[in-house]
Amino acid sequence: MAPEVSSASDPLIIAARTGRVQVARRLLAAGTHPDIHSAAGWTPLHSASWNDNPEVVLLLIQHQASLEAQYQQPNISPPVRRTALQTAAQRGHVKIAEILLDAGANIEAGAPGFATPLVLAAKGGHTAFAELLLDRGANVNAQYADNCTALHAAAYTGHAAVVDLLVRRGAEIEALFRSRSPLHKAAERGHVEAAKVLLNHNASINARSDFGWTPLHIAAKEGYPAMVILLLDRGAEVNCRSPSGWSPLNLAADNGHGDIVRLLLHNGASRETMIDRLGLTALHQAAAGGYTDIVVLLLNHGADIEARSRDDSTPLHLAASSGHIAVVATLLERNANAKAKTKAGKTPHDLANDKQHHQVSSLLPAPPAISDLRFAAINLNMENQHDGASFLAAGKSGAGAWLSRLDGYNRLIQAATASGKGAVPPVRIAVLDTGCDSNARYFGMYPDQLDRIQGDHWHDFAGSEPTPVDEDTNKHGTMVSLLLMRVARNAEIFVARIARTGSELQASADNVARAIHHAQDPTKWNVDIVCMSFGFRQESPPIREAIGRAFLDRNSSIVFFAAAANNGANERELFPAYLHPVISVRGTDNQGAFVNAYDPPPVPMNEGLPLYGTLGENVPYTSTETSSGCSVATPIMAGMVAMVMQWVACNAASKRAQEKLRTPAGVLELLKSSAVNKGNNRYYAHIWDLFENEGRNCVQLVEAAMLRLP
Repeated sequence: MAPEVSSASDPLIIAARTGRVQVARRLLAAGTHPDIHSAAGWTPLHSASWNDNPEVVLLLIQHQASLEAQYQQPNISPPVRRTALQTAAQRGHVKIAEILLDAGANIEAGAPGFATPLVLAAKGGHTAFAELLLDRGANVNAQYADNCTALHAAAYTGHAAVVDLLVRRGAEIEALFRSRSPLHKAAERGHVEAAKVLLNHNASINARSDFGWTPLHIAAKEGYPAMVILLLDRGAEVNCRSPSGWSPLNLAADNGHGDIVRLLLHNGASRETMIDRLGLTALHQAAAGGYTDIVVLLLNHGADIEARSRDDSTPLHLAASSGHIAVVATLLERNANAKAKTKAGKTPHDLANDKQHHQVSSLLPAPPAISDLRFAAINLNMENQHDGASFLAAGKSGAGAWLSRLDGYNRLIQAATASGKGAVPPVRIAVLDTGCDSNARYFGMYPDQLDRIQGDHWHDFAGSEPTPVDEDTNKHGTMVSLLLMRVARNAEIFVARIARTGSELQASADNVARAIHHAQDPTKWNVDIVCMSFGFRQESPPIREAIGRAFLDRNSSIVFFAAAANNGANERELFPAYLHPVISVRGTDNQGAFVNAYDPPPVPMNEGLPLYGTLGENVPYTSTETSSGCSVATPIMAGMVAMVMQWVACNAASKRAQEKLRTPAGVLELLKSSAVNKGNNRYYAHIWDLFENEGRNCVQLVEAAMLRLP
């Protein structure tokens, strides 16, 4: 008899998931087919294997469950299919694997074309699982899409112990995946320990990709100081050039990585390496990108301020054309020729005028007095210290640039962790919303990011979906999740679906309460932060009780953020945002001005208290989509606080300061000390001052703020 098509909520599938052996036995005895499955192919054996229930797995095998039945995640192209063994490999369940292999499961399931169990175990960092597979005869060099091997997967995800195991068991250390070696893949993500293992096994440090890039090129482009240091210490060629002329210094300057530029210069990088096609030096690239700090650094190391590109553009031409006023002021102060002409006869003033950069053109063509320029630069810096928009002076504007600045800070945090400086667990954040669409285009571009919210990091309180979904028409939960994943790049993210759609939200109070209990439970998610981009017009006793219980159970060491409201003065802030001590979040534009629609009046009991807002207008959450509102600002503020928590932990702040920072009182004190007063009790929250000078002042500022608490 052919197995029936049911759903992931079929009783046998649920029994398999929850490990209820007797229930499963009765269902099978009553005639339930052991391979009953959802439309996507999710069987009881998949469910038991995923959830590490070996007794149920044995029972299903005894009832002739198919070992090779494949689950296919819907709406993914090309389709991704998984057998029970592959499912167990994703989770690292060794006992399950032993049972399945003893029963005859295909150890190379997935080949050719899809990830084998060994690749999945390597990607997940499951060393014992990988060792079992190798002991049972798995092909250590099996390849799937574009020749990716288990060693590539382990190197890319930074699992050094798995890398070491695979190499010792015969993995090809110079195998190419999309023309990149395992060392290239480790460099892509800054995984220093994995790179050390590969280098200790004699991986080629100057191996070339199809672009002619070495691992040092990639580390410089992506902005990983610790990886750059390792590669240079091990003998990487600092001035290696790709066939098109790119050097590591060019890539670092082009991407705004001042710390990498400094490292490369100190290790002998040539200041005047030029890209063949355009003839651009590192100084050209820094000027074009608006990276004032890199411009100054290169000039201090002797870069030619009048270097000419193929069309005779100088760095000043490029800065003027891009509207980077601080770079223009810096170059003029260093006596750059303001009257130089390109082959087309254009001066810097002409180019600024053509692009309507009127502030820039006002400085050109005849350089103002140097004292005036110094005053202009100082005035810009002073203004930035007060409005939190120093990147505007560096030629960046808009919400996208605002988020890009956070990307740079996240690279600092990741580098601190990768260097061993930050041997601390990541901050844990739960986002409660309509779920997250695992088929979103973003995950197709960055498949590794999907792993952050799968398995134990996903829980469906509005249904019983085993993998992340978002059925909301507007994909509200997806938007919130993607923003949080970007801002809190180094945090662990947990997604709770509390409503299928936005319209169901008002009836989902019980789901929210259950999700809060799950999130704060030390035996479950045990999160540090809960992010809620929604609100209720009426207070919900179950949610109030759940939040109160969380503070009681956790001795206040959990922080809740909630969206205030999006109806401007027409409606006061919503529940639970107004609840003490939940942190209510309002929305601002990218320069810190509170947006009327996202700035509701407080409830009477909160009048006179500081009200905090952050970026919430026209915020990009994918390459093509933007969103606005307090629900956008909430994950951004939660993510920034997580960044500070992670940074001070990585940099050995006092135990007291770290503990206080993970309480509502500590976060409010942090916001009070770092946010910008915009009047009327409104404060614009950002972390620019905390991460100024590569985060050197952050620990001191946080400890000083925490000392003000009892």
